[in-house]
Order: sequence, then structure tokens, then C-alpha cells
Amino acid sequence: MRVCNSLVKEILPEDIYGEINKNFTGNPFFYAVLEDAIVLGIYQNGQFLAGLAKDGTCSIKTLMAEEILEIRVFDKEKEWKALKMGDTFSTRLKKDVQEDQEPGFVEETQKMWGAVKVSVQIPGWCLLESGRGSRILVPLEGEVGQEKAVIVRKYYETPDHDRELFRFTDERLCDITEWQKQEEVIRSKEENHED
Repeated sequence: MRVCNSLVKEILPEDIYGEINKNFTGNPFFYAVLEDAIVLGIYQNGQFLAGLAKDGTCSIKTLMAEEILEIRVFDKEKEWKALKMGDTFSTRLKKDVQEDQEPGFVEETQKMWGAVKVSVQIPGWCLLESGRGSRILVPLEGEVGQEKAVIVRKYYETPDHDRELFRFTDERLCDITEWQKQEEVIRSKEENHED
């Protein structure tokens, strides 16, 4: 597996849509940092549909590029990241290419805070709430009691010198999925005779 990074380039806010349309098919997920919130969502039909959970209400909002400070649009094969720098965005595309070369990677399934406590009556979405008060609307169906996770791919390389065994060089988001408790993962591996 080889990682292919496109050149980092500067684009205007209105060019974000063209970059995503050029690099993704289907409805990829996104993670975005706004001035007053961090949101998850899906990019669908040329629009950023973000889940907002504020002031006791839940809604889906169409984000405008000008509202975004940072965004990571991702699917299982790639991640496109944009960071606002003044009036423009600095962007990069991280994409895996099938080859037997370094760097290697490991995937981690990282649990999101909270669990589904109530139905939000928004098809295709669920609300995660934690005991600490955090709330985030997630673009996946969810039943009461379910938990969600994000899959993160961490890339590493093996240095030429012998002081380090390996070092992490980068990471990208890959997917949003159901959280499996560790006992369920072990039981599943045992049932499938996996080591």
C-alpha cells in the first residue's frame, strides 16, 4: 500500500465544491470545525448537510463554505482536508494506492463520546449524548443504547537507521461505524477462527 498525497494547494471557498465533486462519488462523510461548533455530516448533491445539536434541538443545516474553518471529507479510500488560511483554504488529498511499498498503516476504531438516548426523528441520523453533556448528531441510523465510532487510519514508516522501529507520519479518517465493545470483537474473532 502506498500513500498518494496530492500537492497542497490554495483554493477559494467557492472552489471547495468542485474539488469534492472531482474527488468523490456517492455521499462521503465529513467532519467540520465551525466558529461555534464541531459537526459531522454528509456531502450530498453538492451540499454539506451538517447535523446540529444545540439548545436542546436537533436539525440538519446546509453549511456554506464561508462558515467552515476546517473540513475533512472522507470515505474508505481517501480523505480531502481543507484548512482556512485567511481568505483561502489550504487543501490536500490523501489517497491509498495499491502497492507493496512503505508506508504501512494501522487502523483504529475510536469510540465517540456518548450513546443514543432518544430517537431524533431525522431519517438517517442519530444523536449521541454523554453523561458529561456533550451532544453530536451523527449521519447514521441508531437505536437507543447504541454507540458509534470513527475509523482512523494511521500511517507509519520504518526509518533507515536503527534507533527507531517505526514512526507515525500521518493519519486520515476512513469511516463512521457502529461501536463494538471489546468483548463482542473477541467473540466475533473466536467464532470466525481469527487470530
